[in-house]
Order: sequence, then structure tokens, then C-alpha cells
Amino acid sequence: MRETATRWQSNVHALVLHPTQPRVLMQQGPEGWSLSPFFQFGLRLPFGDVVLALQEIGHTLSTNVTAVRWTDIHYTHQGRERQVDIILTLECNDPAWVPPPHLHWIDRPTLERLASTLPQQREVIATCLREEETQTAPLLRLPWERRGWFRQAASWIQTRLEQAGRTATGPVEQIRIWGISCILRVPTTEGTLYFKSGPVPVAGTRETFPFFFANEAALIKGLAAMYPEYMPSPLAIEVTEGWMLLEDVGQVLRTQPVLDLWEEALLVFCRVQQGSIGQREALLRMGCLDRSLEKLAEHIDTFMSDTEALSYLDAAEVEQLRTYTPRLKALCQQLASYNLPSTLVHGDLHSGNVAFQHGKPIFFDWADGCVSHPFLDAVTFWGGTSVFADATAARTRLRTAYLAQWLAYAPMERLIEAAQVAEILGSLYHIMRNRDISANMETPWNKAMGTWVTFWVRELLDGLAEYERTS
Repeated sequence: MRETATRWQSNVHALVLHPTQPRVLMQQGPEGWSLSPFFQFGLRLPFGDVVLALQEIGHTLSTNVTAVRWTDIHYTHQGRERQVDIILTLECNDPAWVPPPHLHWIDRPTLERLASTLPQQREVIATCLREEETQTAPLLRLPWERRGWFRQAASWIQTRLEQAGRTATGPVEQIRIWGISCILRVPTTEGTLYFKSGPVPVAGTRETFPFFFANEAALIKGLAAMYPEYMPSPLAIEVTEGWMLLEDVGQVLRTQPVLDLWEEALLVFCRVQQGSIGQREALLRMGCLDRSLEKLAEHIDTFMSDTEALSYLDAAEVEQLRTYTPRLKALCQQLASYNLPSTLVHGDLHSGNVAFQHGKPIFFDWADGCVSHPFLDAVTFWGGTSVFADATAARTRLRTAYLAQWLAYAPMERLIEAAQVAEILGSLYHIMRNRDISANMETPWNKAMGTWVTFWVRELLDGLAEYERTS
């Protein structure tokens, strides 16, 4: 019997902030008051995606609004039916705008007296209004999730366009706003440009969370100078703010299930890695993180005692994971024993972070850029071959082609052994990475990233079990 596909529905509740006062836009219905406008989409909106919602909200309200943040996310499911309810906070940029008669500006004292159609929204709205009243926000609130930030970024983009002799042919458009980055898009006379802003490490961050993000803007500036053919081409970079204005990178590899292209991309990346051998200190000065196998091993005990990070697992999984602590440390030593050199590592090298432009692969999204064991990137890449009809054959071909580039360091038999260990430690790497990203995030993004910790723990347990059966 043919299985029924999962069906998604995304419900977006707009929390529109008054231009100058601590009030939000609400509507009265037969059963009480609720946020308005409200939209339903018959699909799963990707984390932080604001394009569809902004189109609908702008059309409905006929005024200029800017997305501020995804303030709340709640998932429910029944059978194959999936639903996500999102509260999207927006700022109204026109002080003279008058809402339609059925919509009203509501302050916090008034909210307390109103009956709510959706009571679960009340505390979210009240918290937002308290922040507006006190002009405060949580410490982890990101710059692009604050009022007025978009206008500053759009002004910077316009200035840089003028300096470069480029002319915008449309407005700056918000694409994605979430706990890891903000993406904007602007069409110009010479092609589309993309603006990206990411977290900028502050004093103490690396000591507390050593696997947290690099300053991607600084890193892209350096890598684009070292490898201009294969890196995003920056029109302008502001390192202090973590801002990048980049040329379009082309068609993403994930949309091109052509194995020849995948192999070409992997082999080109291997050449980039091998070109970075012996440049560890220069890469670290450029902004790469130190994610060596030694660092990975040092933080295993810390992770195993992190009750927050492990809270998404059941008790049996936690117990099983902890019993593997000595084994994981030994595997870190084993992978180091193959004497392969440390290289530049992307840190999240999957087919969604590779594109082809003018026949050449472009590697983008370098927020996890680091110096580590080269195979940690490769195993992530060839682990994504499920898009191919014969995923196993595709994975084998990519692995063989990649490992053949390292024959100067070890015979193929040893390289295959190293790759098998790297596949296990690749899961451990992503556990650590997602754990520390989550710890640096405000709700709701910390919970979203916490689920990725769970995913990679389960991948790790499966990989360890398979490795012990076959070794």
C-alpha cells in the first residue's frame, strides 16, 4: 500500500508593533481578541523564512512593515498531519498609518482585561509589550531582531552600492531572520546581491563556548583573497558588525542531483584544503576557529555533564551515550594517529552550502570555518547522497574519489579506516557544534537547535554500533 505523504500547515500570527508606542495590533472576534493579521500556508515554512508572510502582511495592511523576529514557534502533529504556529513580530514604519476599523492598537493594561481567543499567545504578547515599555531586551537578543536595525542595514547597503557604482532596481528585501543569521536581498543593474549578518564573537565567548561561530565577515574577507575562484565575491564587508554584501553565488548544488557535479565540487574543495596545509596560524588569525581533534576530545566530558543539552534525549539514550565516553576519546586519538595534516575546514559542508557559478563550485556559509581534520568536512558532504536513486553507490564513489587525493599520506586501506572513524567523530563534532550554538541562542531558536543535538546523538549511537559490529 502506498503511504500518504506528510502534510504541513504553517500558521503565521503577525505581532505588529506600533511605530512609536508600546502597543500591538489585535482584532476582536466572537470568542475574544487575537493577533492580526493571521495567515495559513499549506507548507512548512523554513526556520526564519519571512518572504511569504511579508508579502501577505504588506498586501493586507497596505503599509510598510519590517520583520523583527520569529518570536514563538509551536509544533503539533496528528498522524501524518503537521502544523507549526508562528508568532512573527514586525514593526510598522509609518507613524501616520491608521489601521482598518476592525484592527486596534492594544497596550499591556488593556490586554490584561481582554478575553483571548488563543490564551497561549497572551504571555508572548505581554512579554513583548513589557520589553517595549522598558526599552529592554534579553542579553542574547541578536542585533537584527531589534527595532530599527533593518533601516540601518538598508542604508549601509545603499551607501556601498553608490560607492561601487551600482544602482538598486528594487527595494532591499528581507529573506530570512533567525537565531543564526539574517539574509537580505537587493536587485541591482548588474545582478542580485545578498546581504548577510551573523553573530560577532564577543569577549569571553570562545572561552565559554569554544565551538561557537567565527566572525564570518572577517573570514570571508580573508578566504576570498586566498581562494577567489571558489569563495563568495564580496562587494563590501564590515567586519566589526559582521556584515557582508555578496554577489549571487549561483545555483545551489542541492538542487542538482548530478553526481559528476558533486564529485567535482568535492575534489575542488579537497584542493582548497590541501592548499591550506601548513597555514594553521594564518587561518586562525584570519578568524578560523580551532576545532582540532584535541579540542574535541577535551570537551567530551563537559558535554556528558550538560543536563540542558541532554534533556531532549530519553534516559536510556543518555546512559548509553555516557558509556561511550572512553571510546570517543580513544577514537579522537586514533584518527589523529593516521598523521593526516590539519587543514581549512568548512564545518558544515553539505550540498546546500555549495553552488555552481560559471561552471565552478562556490563554497559559502563559512560561519563554522575552522582548522581541524580534513575528513570531518568530507563525511558531511558524502553523507548527503540520499538525493540520488542509488545513495550507497553515490556515497562510495565520492568517498573513493576524495580519499584517492590523500594517497601521499597513507595507503588506501588506512585512509578508509580513517574515514570510518571520521564518520563517527563527524557526528560528535556536530553534537558539540549544535550544543554550543543552542547555548548562545534566545528562545525559540535554542530549542530548535537543541533538537539537532538529539538528531546527531542518535546518528552517533548508530554509527558507533555499526563500527563495533564491523571492526
